[in-house]
Amino acid sequence: MTRNHRIGPNPPIYIDFEGEGTDKSLPKDRRQRQPSLLGALVPSPDGRGFGYRVWLLEAELAPMAKPTASTLPGDRVVASLEEALRELLALAEARDCSLVHFSRHETEIVTQHAPHLQEAFERRARNIKHLTDPLVRKRAGRQIKKTLDNTVGILLPNRSFAARPGRGAAAVCRQLRRAGKSSIRWKSWTALQKSRAADLLKYNRDDCKKLHYLMRFVDRNKPVRSETRRRSKAACGGRKLALTHLAHASPAL
Repeated sequence: MTRNHRIGPNPPIYIDFEGEGTDKSLPKDRRQRQPSLLGALVPSPDGRGFGYRVWLLEAELAPMAKPTASTLPGDRVVASLEEALRELLALAEARDCSLVHFSRHETEIVTQHAPHLQEAFERRARNIKHLTDPLVRKRAGRQIKKTLDNTVGILLPNRSFAARPGRGAAAVCRQLRRAGKSSIRWKSWTALQKSRAADLLKYNRDDCKKLHYLMRFVDRNKPVRSETRRRSKAACGGRKLALTHLAHASPAL
């Protein structure tokens, strides 16, 4: 039985890591590299919008959190992975909501880099890919690779989002790390480095937005559960049986 994709009565928080991905030269249980940042799309208390919060998980990215980097999107803070996860989990607990992500990537990062928080994370985390994959198969067949971007393209074809930054998020994370090693002052970064930083955060924020719109799509296209179908059939069968008995009943004297 699959778990309910929502926890508690409140809208979920949508999360996404950015970093260099996996190192396939390592054993499978240690392949996930330390992420560079964690972004979260957090519903406002009144439910009328979202706030974007991003934890910068590498010291070299600290210039992006400076007040002088005010053109960058989001509420930006420098934190360790453990600090970011603890703050995120506390927020989800306080709001009694789930943490929605896409694929096993987020869970594997927590398992490999913060195993002491794995149990708490899994209590709140929900992988929406389990819900979107059947819908993608129904529309596009089994052969298509079910990445986040492909899933969005098939299920949300009329939605537009920020483009992939530069040569990809992993490459941009490496570029920004080199920029941070070169200078801890945001004002010393080049125009291209600042533009790449903005593009990366916009891309991460929009990845979180994709999850929000996919969740809405899933909620509107929920398949009828087998138990519900069984009950419906049983109810129809009962009504038909009652009508049959009524039709064959002897007329009253």
